[in-house]
Amino acid sequence: MDIILLGIPAHSQKMNLSKALKNDTKLAVFTRNHEKHLANAAHQSAEQSERLIPLRARSRWSSAAEAIERSKTIPVYFAVVDSGPLVQYVADLCRVIVDPQRGQPETDYLLGLSELPNSSTIGEGLWETSRKPARTLYAVSHVRKLQQPFPMTELIKLTDDKPISSKYGYSYTMVYSLGDLLSLSTLTREKNDADLAAEIDASRLLSEEERSKRLDSAVKTPERIQIISMGFRRNADVIVSVLHRANGICEECFKQAPFSRRSDGSPYLEVHHRVPLSQHGEDTVENAAALCPNCHRKAHHG
Repeated sequence: MDIILLGIPAHSQKMNLSKALKNDTKLAVFTRNHEKHLANAAHQSAEQSERLIPLRARSRWSSAAEAIERSKTIPVYFAVVDSGPLVQYVADLCRVIVDPQRGQPETDYLLGLSELPNSSTIGEGLWETSRKPARTLYAVSHVRKLQQPFPMTELIKLTDDKPISSKYGYSYTMVYSLGDLLSLSTLTREKNDADLAAEIDASRLLSEEERSKRLDSAVKTPERIQIISMGFRRNADVIVSVLHRANGICEECFKQAPFSRRSDGSPYLEVHHRVPLSQHGEDTVENAAALCPNCHRKAHHG
């Protein structure tokens, strides 16, 4: 009989997983756990990052076990039980035992780690006295709490290439790894733009010789960072109406649009809000104008 995970037969999951492993696709696990266990795990990792920290699950992590056999370790993204649809912790998934039984050497080893004085799972065993005993025993390391949690809907499921629903329940699923995104320095767009502007002003004060020396010793490949920005959900009807009104003519300089869009051949103009949305301007046809790229830049920077 097929094992059912997330309402999808096991053979379907295995087919997707086999293809992903064959293509060396970077995979990860999404799951939930309790705050006390995750906080304790993060504390243990802060003391010794390589330490294996055992945890349990009631679902069978068969796909995760197969992925671990190939990749040795994969990321695991944790949402906190009863704390909303945010990923708040990340870790390395190091070991997965499906249908663990006492007497198995690796199972007994991990259960022994659970009984150490600083563990939050002392006495839990395999939940033998529970109505639903543990069907997976797994171990993580390098557990850390994210300074900036992110919505679990940003994770894409391997099973159907769709985002995890914000109403996703207490279980697990294989997802595509976010790679090193979570380890990048994070700045707001405003902070990043302000820092660059200040550095440009400072560079203008240098002599050509000083600037040349700095360029000779500068890092050629820029540091990757993660930029967070706030935006607005625009009204598509306003955009289309303003572009129709302009009929291919910039509403500032009254010249023809400089080129046509490759996608559909329409004149390329940009819809600009006269009173910016960030300054409580309305997203209306009356507050918007269709501008050529030059006039649009001038409106913001001139």
